[in-house]
Amino acid sequence: MAQTKTITGVVKDASGEVIIGVSVVVKGTTTGTISKLDGTFSIQAPTDAKNLVFTYIGMQKQEVPIT
Repeated sequence: MAQTKTITGVVKDASGEVIIGVSVVVKGTTTGTISKLDGTFSIQAPTDAKNLVFTYIGMQKQEVPIT
């Protein structure tokens, strides 16, 4: 059974406002979630996962390293 880690965070726009409903996916997998009303998210990722991909309608997709 693969080892996983929990990754949490808050999705905000350039002005610091939280964004609701952003898709958050572990790159190279089908594991995903969406940001909640307060912009927070929590996702289980394999321990060797390197990046999260954030997508939202009308905004540019972003790939962020897991640190």
